[in-house]
Amino acid sequence: MVLFQKLYETKLTMKLSQSSARVSVLCRGQGLEPRVELGETVLRFGPILPHSPGDEQTVTLTNPCSFPVEIYNLEFDTNYLHEEKVSRTEKRNRKTQG
Repeated sequence: MVLFQKLYETKLTMKLSQSSARVSVLCRGQGLEPRVELGETVLRFGPILPHSPGDEQTVTLTNPCSFPVEIYNLEFDTNYLHEEKVSRTEKRNRKTQG
């Protein structure tokens, strides 16, 4: 079993509702970093003409971790796009609220 541990540390600053006081909390921890291994590092395609059926290659990804790793394409993952939109809106709201 291959483990990739990483140490994390961040300072979380909170503004309390109806108060000008800010509270800071130092958060520390460690976690396992997801990794995947590619079977091939280079894919070679032959010439492809316009409007032709194209060419296909098989890529093998191996998960060396003891926990599942999710692989997705950002352009086609509508859930990710929705989460990003919500995250950006939240960041904008925090900036305008001060």
